[in-house]
Amino acid sequence: MESARLLIARQRELQVLDACLTSARSGQATVALIRGESGIGKSRLAETLIEQARRSGVLVALGHCTPVSGGELPFGPFVEMLSQIAAAPDSPEEVAGTTWELLRTVLTVSGPSSGVASPDVGLGRSRLFTSVLWVLHHLGERQPVMAVVEDIHWADSSSLDLLNFLARTAGQERLLIVLTCRDDALARDPHTRRAIGNLSRADVSRDIHLKPLTANQVRQLLATSDVQLPATQHNKVIDLCDGNPFIALELAGTRRRAAGRRPIRTARGRGARAVHPARGPGELHRKHGRQQRGEPSPPH
Repeated sequence: MESARLLIARQRELQVLDACLTSARSGQATVALIRGESGIGKSRLAETLIEQARRSGVLVALGHCTPVSGGELPFGPFVEMLSQIAAAPDSPEEVAGTTWELLRTVLTVSGPSSGVASPDVGLGRSRLFTSVLWVLHHLGERQPVMAVVEDIHWADSSSLDLLNFLARTAGQERLLIVLTCRDDALARDPHTRRAIGNLSRADVSRDIHLKPLTANQVRQLLATSDVQLPATQHNKVIDLCDGNPFIALELAGTRRRAAGRRPIRTARGRGARAVHPARGPGELHRKHGRQQRGEPSPPH
């Protein structure tokens, strides 16, 4: 978590998320769907909200989806979040015991929802979904809960079904569900696109679309980053990054490293000599002294 890094140009979106968290504290569950292209700052925005929520006494659980989630890792982000809840030192004994039991159930109730499931599998999934809601309810009686799931464009179908269940049944819970999603990745999977569309249309859902940064916002990002790219090179990065903060920082780092590899001129005119930055001018003087004494130069 990079708490010291300044959040650039997302204050309005952060205010919307803070309002969602306030609603969750008062017993109005909310699903916040942070959307945008790769590198636009979805995770950075979620990180900032997580930091603020933890400081204010909110229980935060974080789960991740991966490119291999679909079918191979059923309920993957929920296994991750439930493990955090069950292992928390201050987790109530009753809740912790039920959560560990839930994790065992998840390993057996993992049939894909797109096919025709047997009655036993369907009943097991129903009990699992209800049990997850029960755990969130009892946790919420002690403190507000924020469940964050990163990269739901890679989510398995079981996790998407459970998220849709919670979005429609957790209305009075002290719960905020924060999801990050790459819209450009949804075109490849119609089932995922449909499931996320259903999530977005739920009454408790709020869509938060992140737009590209303006030129001035990119300048502010570069000026406050650790890259330390000279201001004279900012315009080139702005022209190439299309307002994408991740690309802007990568380009700035690349240009900074390239500048560090360029030869440095130690003097002007015909006698000018190039010095490699890794050696520096001191090495040039030492080499010159060796040549005067007839000593061989060390290998490069």
